[in-house]
Amino acid sequence: MNRSRARFLLLTMSAVFSLSACADDPVAVPGTITVSAAPTTVSVPVEGNGSVDVTVARGGGFAGPISLALTGLPAGVTGSWSANPVAAGATSATLTLTAGASAAVGTAPLTVRASGSGVIDATTSLSLAVTPKPAITLTVTNPAPIPSLAVPTGAQVSIALTRIGGFTGAVTMSAEGLPSGWTASFSPASITTGSGTLATITPPANPARGSYPVTFRATATGVAAATGTATITVQ
Repeated sequence: MNRSRARFLLLTMSAVFSLSACADDPVAVPGTITVSAAPTTVSVPVEGNGSVDVTVARGGGFAGPISLALTGLPAGVTGSWSANPVAAGATSATLTLTAGASAAVGTAPLTVRASGSGVIDATTSLSLAVTPKPAITLTVTNPAPIPSLAVPTGAQVSIALTRIGGFTGAVTMSAEGLPSGWTASFSPASITTGSGTLATITPPANPARGSYPVTFRATATGVAAATGTATITVQ
């Protein structure tokens, strides 16, 4: 065998050996992280809050802590985390969104970013809806005059109730400022469904002629009381 052919065979065997060795080497898999949120749409009332569960996952051998960041918050809205960073071995954190009194009603897209050492950041999107502060309002209609009789008829006052910001609780009615001997009753007295009530104001026998302002108050748990005034006229 000549020298050239021997050299060719030696190089060929070296290349085959090198390829076999590379095939047996372990292939490094880069670490990865993912992030998701539920719900993806959250409603927060003015002067209230809402929460989102944020879940992270690790892959490719990455096992370190994951930092979370939130962008896109509108003015007057703040966000806070139950855990940040998410510790190694942990997989979730709760995001609490709080809308202050100055927050404007409307919608805004938010982005949650998850990052870790040596891995590419991951993101997920949320939709924030800032809703009106829960409240109630009253619209009171002045009743027709009632006669000054020994047994006078009662004055019926129509009271319309408006619920704002998704409030659905029971509303209790009362009357304030009635002269001595006058009474008030409501049908219904507690408004659990529907949008109003009928108040009957009954004076004592032989009431004095004149005009009498009466304040109606609606109270409910979790919202400010609402008032409305009607004038009862005795002819």
